[in-house]
Amino acid sequence: MKYAALSLAVIFGVCLIVTGYLFLTCDVRVNSLGASVRNASDDPVTFSRINDQIVYGGGEDLGDISGYVFYSWRIGVSNTTFAPLEMVQASISQAPGDIAMVSRNEPIRIEARTDGEIEITVLSRVNAGARRSATVSWRLWGREDSLPLRVE
Repeated sequence: MKYAALSLAVIFGVCLIVTGYLFLTCDVRVNSLGASVRNASDDPVTFSRINDQIVYGGGEDLGDISGYVFYSWRIGVSNTTFAPLEMVQASISQAPGDIAMVSRNEPIRIEARTDGEIEITVLSRVNAGARRSATVSWRLWGREDSLPLRVE
């Protein structure tokens, strides 16, 4: 009986240590993977689609395609928990010169102990700059959380 109690106490202690370690190492990490810029003239189909939507909505024609660029930001999300992130999405602040967000920005799911990536693309005027602030939000175990992030 004494050996059984001792072995159960050791097993309980090991389980407690392992559970504590796993709990303390569970985290969601968010980091900027970089920004890229490309001329709007490299993607005239997307530019004309956005221009048509603006004109159809009552706005003014954007004019010459050479005055616009597409800024794209990649954001990495690392899920070190043992549960999937049910919904991960990012929003980016608007800067002077921004015209429209091109990417859909639909929520993605990131499985447990894996990494994911979100890409946001914005049509902007030339020389608007790629420095923005972003907010990455996610849902884990039914609870929503978010982190601010500087993207450049």
